[in-house]
Amino acid sequence: MSSWTCITFDPGERTPEDVASDLRHSLTETDAQVCREDEQREPKLGVGESKVVWRVHGFDGEAFESLEVQCSKALAIYIQDTAEAGTGQLYEWIDGEFLQTDIFQDYSYGRVVLDYFLLEHGMQGERGL
Repeated sequence: MSSWTCITFDPGERTPEDVASDLRHSLTETDAQVCREDEQREPKLGVGESKVVWRVHGFDGEAFESLEVQCSKALAIYIQDTAEAGTGQLYEWIDGEFLQTDIFQDYSYGRVVLDYFLLEHGMQGERGL
């Protein structure tokens, strides 16, 4: 079974490059195990014009909440391609920390999850990098 998580960061008023830099720094400074150790040391990031996407394996949502990445929102989409399932977790940066504000799951390879967060929260997630 193959599974992974793509976390899309909405930088808000900041630049995507600043958010990517904060993420790299926070991953090296935290004692928490947010994902596989090799991916935490060298995160696989995609930096676009209006977002940052991070693809990881072994994502831990509770540990993720301890990261310090100042941005507007972060949307984690967990994909299990064998089961064709997807789960989305929306985090918002409130008072200096990530707080989970919504969660949604479906069994259509994450397509319905992506649609839900786009329609309900205006946040376009990713299934891949």
